[in-house]
Amino acid sequence: LMPMADTFSGIFGRYTPATITQDSAKLLAEAGLTNLLSGAQLAGFSWILFLTIPTVIWVAYLASPMSFAFKLAAVVVGGLIGLRLPSILLRIRAKRRKEQIVKSLPFAYDLLGISVEAGMGFDGAIAAVTERSHGPLAEEFSRTLTEIRLGKPRDQALGDLGDRTGVEDLKSFVAAVSFISNLGGSLTDVLRVQSEAMRVKRRQRAEEKAMKAPVKMMIPLVFFIFPALFVVILGPALILIQDNIVNQ
Repeated sequence: LMPMADTFSGIFGRYTPATITQDSAKLLAEAGLTNLLSGAQLAGFSWILFLTIPTVIWVAYLASPMSFAFKLAAVVVGGLIGLRLPSILLRIRAKRRKEQIVKSLPFAYDLLGISVEAGMGFDGAIAAVTERSHGPLAEEFSRTLTEIRLGKPRDQALGDLGDRTGVEDLKSFVAAVSFISNLGGSLTDVLRVQSEAMRVKRRQRAEEKAMKAPVKMMIPLVFFIFPALFVVILGPALILIQDNIVNQ
């Protein structure tokens, strides 16, 4: 499908706003799929689905007795879904990846701090994190370390790391490390403070989710559990009342 996506992106590229292509590239970076797709190719896939899904719906409903207005509405809705479906799937994947990165940050900060306290440089500490951990954060650190070794300035590589992941906690960490490095301060203190702040944020997020749990539980309680309880409790009584009415 990749050559087809390139073809469609070339044909419909003039009709695709530049902001959509840029947003697609940003979503691909946050989802960790930069090496597989480009923003233009993702737009090409959107155009493919925009044309394919309505065609399939029209062929499926062609011999049905449904009205023309209903068929036309189904085709239009299918086209809109096809146009937005790749972006929706990417947003879901990017959100899950961000959550994994946020969960991995406290361990990574601790390991960075221990490595720096042991006398390692910051680049060596990043290498230690990539060797002793796995997941999206380790992959991003490995890419950042590769960029630094290839000659990119460390501040720029760290800034690209924060922009690429889209995680605000990581962006603040990168900004703090770059600021202290430029001033010549102690990275150990910064890493310790960032690690403690990350733990406090994680505790606050857990408390926030715990406070939202009763509200979320109301939906299944009202629509699923309460009706079943009413049937179990009131069902026998209704049967007895019906029998008494019939017998009278």
